[in-house]
Amino acid sequence: MMEVIQEALELLLKSEQEEKDSYEIGQALFGRHGSGVINNGYKKRVKDKIRAKHNSR
Repeated sequence: MMEVIQEALELLLKSEQEEKDSYEIGQALFGRHGSGVINNGYKKRVKDKIRAKHNSR
């Protein structure tokens, strides 16, 4: 009986050591692609539409 408990504890400790947090899992992917910079013309049009909407009230 003692051997079963000892083996279970060893497996538990081993699995806890192997667990990775979300940063560790995705670390290889971070920074691999561009930042997604939006075309400035698009941003300006969106800003203009928002300003027009708020100024019309």
